[in-house]
Amino acid sequence: MPKDSSLYENQYDVKAGNWPTNYNECVLVLTSQGNISDFLLYTLGLREYSEIQDLVTQFSNGKEVKTPENLGTYNYDDILETTFKLINVNDCYEYDGEYKVWRDKTDNKEYMKNIVENGENLKIVGIVQPKVGATSTMLSSGIYYPDSLTKHVIENAKNSKIVQ
Repeated sequence: MPKDSSLYENQYDVKAGNWPTNYNECVLVLTSQGNISDFLLYTLGLREYSEIQDLVTQFSNGKEVKTPENLGTYNYDDILETTFKLINVNDCYEYDGEYKVWRDKTDNKEYMKNIVENGENLKIVGIVQPKVGATSTMLSSGIYYPDSLTKHVIENAKNSKIVQ
């Protein structure tokens, strides 16, 4: 989201929670009808991720894909406080002293599991919807984070050994 909140806050009604005030807080923007995409349901953990994996596999194998008819009904409490992990790209590399190179560890499941477990938490603290009659809004439906998170990630990268 832009640093200047006056560019967007007055275009939305806060349905639950509040706008982010810290770098590790996010907001969920609903559609003008108050919905979210089915893909976002999987992202938020409200639907089993294996379900979408099966749909993608069917599609890539050229099979007819039948999406679930009933995606469920969810309330704001199901979404507020949902957490994600911030994984810094520089953490996905490990220095190999023998060869004096940085090795990409993203294919090592145990290494990545540890990186995710130790990642910083990001959480959804607010749910907003475009105001009735809004003809143009800055944010489309999805999850948004504040400018301060971008700055936090940049500082983390700048101070990492692989960047230095």
